[in-house]
Amino acid sequence: MAPNRNGAAPGAPKTATTRVVTKINRTAVLDAIRASGPMTRRDIQEHTGLSSATVERLCSSLVAEGLIVADGSERSARGRPAVLYRHAGEGRVVAAVEVSASGVRGRLVDLDGRVVYVAPELPCGDGEAPRGVQATLRVTEDLLEAARTLNKPCLAVGVSVPGAVSTPEGRVRNAVELGWYDLPLGDILRARHELPIVIENDANAVGYGEWSRGAGVGSEHLVAFVLGNGAGAGIVSGGKILRGNRSAAGEIGFLLADRSAFDALYTLQGDLETRIATASGPSVGALLDAAVAGEADAVRAAAEVFDYVGIACAALSAVLDPEVIVLAGQLARQPQYSVKQVRQRLVGRITFLPNLIASQLGDEAALTGVAQIAIDRARESIYLT
Repeated sequence: MAPNRNGAAPGAPKTATTRVVTKINRTAVLDAIRASGPMTRRDIQEHTGLSSATVERLCSSLVAEGLIVADGSERSARGRPAVLYRHAGEGRVVAAVEVSASGVRGRLVDLDGRVVYVAPELPCGDGEAPRGVQATLRVTEDLLEAARTLNKPCLAVGVSVPGAVSTPEGRVRNAVELGWYDLPLGDILRARHELPIVIENDANAVGYGEWSRGAGVGSEHLVAFVLGNGAGAGIVSGGKILRGNRSAAGEIGFLLADRSAFDALYTLQGDLETRIATASGPSVGALLDAAVAGEADAVRAAAEVFDYVGIACAALSAVLDPEVIVLAGQLARQPQYSVKQVRQRLVGRITFLPNLIASQLGDEAALTGVAQIAIDRARESIYLT
């Protein structure tokens, strides 16, 4: 029987190449050090099950690449000091950008999640079409120039946008508040920068931020209900964003609130978010402030808003059975009030009541989340080099 072009006979068991094995072992070492903090080679060996020779070789290689650094020592059982290695996340960064109707913000974030540079916020610019694209490009350029000035290689760019996004290409299908329809933002940025580019829906970014670094740290199944100019849900399950068949999972603003919704058509804004906007007026946050202050009209209007929020959270709970629902966006402006109002509407009406928590990250949630998504993408390229 003739061998195939890989040198193996047809039907022979598939085996990993030396390069693949090295990539796997490299990932195991980096993950161990990043998760557990400074470790000796013996610690790494025990944690990963790799041989001492493999650990020694990989540590030497990773130090040379600047991915780990020697960080002190500890006395070993034999009495000789053992070098401690730690993850060198500070040496590389990602660029995180948030686009909203109010403007474009940006941060440089190192691979350990620390912000090392804040870009000046730019307005979207009412005169440009499509609105906000030029500001997005300028903020991204500012961040990349800052990375060069700081001598910290930028490994990826993540952009959060308020609309539905086709992944992985990063085409913004519908961002009503910006007037973006079928905008190839990912391709626009890739034409300018030879870096991994991630374009993410803002609710997904908020959900991932709260799961990785906010109110939902440690949870397995989380939903972030985000209320701003519209309503959306970011769903994280098993450490992954749940996107659905067309990357449209979580478009909870299009939930039909009752039978009367069948009398209308909803193309740009959904039934639920239309009802919330009608009940709340121009600002949900200002309405909640007034309701907490005891203004009678505001209390009545807020009750209607929370009825719709409750309907949405009940639907999310029934379908997804999340461990945690994080109330984010404008709802986090009055956290205790929001949690109390939603809980009152869910108790006794759904099978299992999730843990209801207000956002811990507040206005930084989307930036934090899209930064972490970009960090994860950057780590893939580092680990598999």
